[in-house]
Amino acid sequence: MVETTIRKTSANGIPLLEMCDTPSACRPPLVIVFHGYTGRKEYCLAQAYNLATRGMYVLLPDAYGHGERNADNMVPDFFMSISRTAAEINGLIDAYSNRHDVDATRTGLVGYSMGGCIIFDYLAHESVRAAAAAPVIATPDLASIMKTPDATSLFQSLGLVGPDGMKPLIARAREVQPTRWGRAVPRVPLLIQNGEEDPLVPASGVRRFYDSIADSYPDTTRIEFVSYPGTGHADTLEMNLRIARWLTRFLTDGANSEGFSP
Repeated sequence: MVETTIRKTSANGIPLLEMCDTPSACRPPLVIVFHGYTGRKEYCLAQAYNLATRGMYVLLPDAYGHGERNADNMVPDFFMSISRTAAEINGLIDAYSNRHDVDATRTGLVGYSMGGCIIFDYLAHESVRAAAAAPVIATPDLASIMKTPDATSLFQSLGLVGPDGMKPLIARAREVQPTRWGRAVPRVPLLIQNGEEDPLVPASGVRRFYDSIADSYPDTTRIEFVSYPGTGHADTLEMNLRIARWLTRFLTDGANSEGFSP
C-alpha cells in the first residue's frame, strides 16, 4: 500500500517539511517548493501533495524571515527574504545529496509569488545546480511589483511605507534585482506561468524577460511562458497540473541530460 507521508525536519538550520510517497520509487527526484511573502511552508501543502503523489520527494522550507524563522513575529524584509533564501538552495541540495531515498542530482524548483522570485534570483547566478524550474505568478522585475497599487496597499498595511511613499522600495528593487543572467539559465528547463490580470505581478514584465532569454535556449522546448487570461494573483489547478507535467518530463521521464549535478 502506498501512503503519502509528511515529516517535519530541518537542514542547515532551515525548518522543513518533507513529503513523499512510501514506499516510493527508487531514489525519486528532489523538488523544493517555496511559498509566498508573509507565508510559510505549510501554505503549500496542497501543491506539494500534487507532486509527491507523482513520485517526487518534496521539500517545503520556510523562507528567510518567515514561518519558524520569524520567532519575533516581525514583518519580513521582502528583498532580503528573496536573496537569502535563494543563496540557501545549493546548501539544501548538498544536504540531500548523499541520501539513499532521494536523488538530489535531479532537483526541481517550484515557487509561488515571492517563492517564484526566489527562483528567478537563484537562476541569475552562475552556481545553479537545479535541473528544472517552475516559478509561478512571479517576476524577475521586482521594481514592476513595487509600482503597482496593490503593492502600495500591501506594504502600507505592513507599516513599510514612509513619507516618501514607494520610491525607496522601488529604488531598492532596482538595486537588488538581477540585471544580467548567468550562463546557467539556458541550460535549465524553465516553465514560467502568470495570470494576465495579475494586479501585483504585471505579466508584461515577465513576458519581456521571457522574450529576452528564449532565443538563448538551443532547444526552445526547454523554456515555456504561459499567461492565463482572466487570472489574477493566484495559482490555479491548471498551473499546478502543468508544473507536474513539466517536472515529470525533465526530472523523471527524460532525466534531464543537461541537468546540474551536485
